[in-house]
Amino acid sequence: PKFLSFYLDEIGNTVPKTVDLQELYLFPLEGKLKNKQKVEIQSNRIVIIGTSPDNVTLDDWIEYMDRFAWVEAIELLHYGKVSDKQAEFKLEITLTA
Repeated sequence: PKFLSFYLDEIGNTVPKTVDLQELYLFPLEGKLKNKQKVEIQSNRIVIIGTSPDNVTLDDWIEYMDRFAWVEAIELLHYGKVSDKQAEFKLEITLTA
């Protein structure tokens, strides 16, 4: 296992200049929080939300990150056009065990 800063640094160094990251969740919650229930996290996941000018830029970035030894899989959970020049996306990165 790596330090959290390692994953953030590696991701941050690969972000294309035209991609804007808006949210990044390290080890997101497993589900909704409920009263008196233990908090459970997904300790092998990173979720990224942002915008991209087009799907080619996003696809190239995903393909690049998928080559990292610590990445088991990257799934595009959402991609939607906001305008002619921008689309929003949500990625989920699964870390290797």
